[in-house]
Amino acid sequence: APHSMANILSNSDLAEATDMQEAMAMVKDLANSNTTLCGHIQKAIDIADDVDDEATEDMLIGRLQVHQQYAWMLKSTCS
Repeated sequence: APHSMANILSNSDLAEATDMQEAMAMVKDLANSNTTLCGHIQKAIDIADDVDDEATEDMLIGRLQVHQQYAWMLKSTCS
């Protein structure tokens, strides 16, 4: 398991904000990050389904719904 923030970030496909952004740029970045998370969660759901782990699959479906809602709300704010 990673033991530092630098190690965690090096294994992530989400970028850390390194400079001050305008408010709408931050909202757009959060929307994109939630969309990316949705893709990862969907892959995990597929794996849980493949091994018949219904409890994990159900938990992940709940998380997916939350992040889909966040992404939708943030994207609608940017529009």
